[in-house]
Amino acid sequence: MTRAIRALASMILLLLCYVPANAADAGERKCGSEFVAYGLEGVPFSVALDVAGKIHNEYQESLLTQLASDGVTFNSVDELRAIIEANSISFFKPKGMDFKDHPFGISFAVGANDITFSPQNYSPQGLDIMNRLRDMVISYKGDGDPKLFERLTALREEALGLPDDKEVFTVGVPVSVAIYSFSYWQLNADRWSATLTQRYGGSDSAQAKIGLGQLGAADIGGAITGGFDGVVLGPGGAFAGAVLGSATASLGNLASQVMGHFFSWW
Repeated sequence: MTRAIRALASMILLLLCYVPANAADAGERKCGSEFVAYGLEGVPFSVALDVAGKIHNEYQESLLTQLASDGVTFNSVDELRAIIEANSISFFKPKGMDFKDHPFGISFAVGANDITFSPQNYSPQGLDIMNRLRDMVISYKGDGDPKLFERLTALREEALGLPDDKEVFTVGVPVSVAIYSFSYWQLNADRWSATLTQRYGGSDSAQAKIGLGQLGAADIGGAITGGFDGVVLGPGGAFAGAVLGSATASLGNLASQVMGHFFSWW
């Protein structure tokens, strides 16, 4: 009996002490000094990924509030781009990110529900995550798939287990942005459409139908491009680049969908 109890106690102790390797890495790895400008030095990687997604949504909401309340008007694509850039600079500067120096243009284009990336930029594990992320985006119909966020969250956990710190962010930020982006646009795309329509002369009784998959794909594509443009500066650069890259991508896509529906000059 004593040996049985000891054996059981040993088994319980092993179970309590066992942590999968990836989970241990994710829990122990913390943002280094290159994250100090963003106020994230010393926080776990998982927290930084969440911050990236939250910043995306805060940015969209901040600009929507300003466009809806400040009486801003524009008569051309260039004027709207200037408005977005000015607001982007003021939004990101307190967060330690210099929007003026980032290389991502504000593209007012409506694309397919697709994202592209270069396979050679990833490890085999990272590429597998990106391929599955891409498949989710392609198949997304904007129908509130209850399993979408469950699958995206699982991808995020896999990204946290990637051995290369920089790849955690070049892969993890696009996944995190996808989680927050799809959630935000499901709830707020109609508000954006109504605001742009009412403010700029369209008929609010005939709002443009918003392609949510296109918005998500634009966000993710921007995060992918930005992450690799910033990766030369290490994990912190990959983080900031991906956040900035995703910031205006879906916004430009949304504006094109709405404004192109109502105005011939668009």
